[in-house]
Amino acid sequence: MSGTDPQVIADVDALFRERVERGVAPSSVWGVFDRTGLVASGGHGDRGDGVAPDADTVYRIASCTKSVTAATLLALVADDRVRLDAPITDFVPAFADVVLPTADSPVPTLRMLLTMAGGFPTDDPWADRQESISDAEFDDVLRAGLLFDSVPGTRFAYSNTGYALLGRAIAVVAGGPFPEVATELVLDPLGLRDTVFRADDARGHVVTGVRPAADGAGVGTWEPLPMSGPGAFSSIGGLFSTVTDLARWGRHLASAFTEAPEPGPVSPADRRLMQQAMRVVPRAVVPTSSRATAYGFGLFVEQDPAIGELVSHSGGYPGFSAHMRWSVRDGLGVVAFENATQAKVSAAADRALDLVLT
Repeated sequence: MSGTDPQVIADVDALFRERVERGVAPSSVWGVFDRTGLVASGGHGDRGDGVAPDADTVYRIASCTKSVTAATLLALVADDRVRLDAPITDFVPAFADVVLPTADSPVPTLRMLLTMAGGFPTDDPWADRQESISDAEFDDVLRAGLLFDSVPGTRFAYSNTGYALLGRAIAVVAGGPFPEVATELVLDPLGLRDTVFRADDARGHVVTGVRPAADGAGVGTWEPLPMSGPGAFSSIGGLFSTVTDLARWGRHLASAFTEAPEPGPVSPADRRLMQQAMRVVPRAVVPTSSRATAYGFGLFVEQDPAIGELVSHSGGYPGFSAHMRWSVRDGLGVVAFENATQAKVSAAADRALDLVLT
């Protein structure tokens, strides 16, 4: 494998260095992992204190959180505390006031919401700014009515609202706030101590998210953005993490396909389930992708004709961009973070994994 070849690593590093030099973001950090752990990492730019980021620098990982949300729910299912085919109204009574799109529409189930098939339209970037709202405020949103673009259970549409509903269901089933449940059931057992829902809980340096300055001062001038805290939408993207921790998470998930899967709070069978193609993603949703794409449980699954399945998820929050991806066949993967709105670090991470797998 070429994943640890010095020239390949140098080429990967150059991808992220160039983005900082071009002014895409003030800082960029990356890591390459294999089945043994993190094998290489690098960082460029200024993380906010005059120092380049490293593998232990803390960024928001936004929608990469959804894989943790899915894993938390599967842990509760495995413990016979909830069924995936239970309707969301069992846990969120306010949803009963939502008018469904047709007379024969089913109430969305947890399984439908996990696979982005709740019938809701894509709600970026509105949902990314709702993290801190209360459960009562979320109930008010539901009672005011939701938009639908399909009958629940019939097609894919990327919906943060659906994952916010899953977070609420997890909290009700477990009897505690979603961030605490996810931490207790998934993060702590895996030793992911730097993956947290509150900036104040982070052990390393926390990078501030930015966007290009609104005053038109030119490329490289950034406006800092406020950091939201935990709330009703934390399950869509509330986590902070590091390259070290997210590589550990990706390695753990990928190990489910080996002959000796790593032990953990979610069974290998359920981890494989997360990484299965459950719902076809229309080409219009990923127009730049050359691979057939589907959604599993909290993860995208791409089918490469030469490599096989590539599992991934991106994250975008005000001021942050994150991406993680790996090969099921080889267990080789890449994680990358940047601290600028709409930086789309996924493009570089995608290219980086291609280099590693070549």
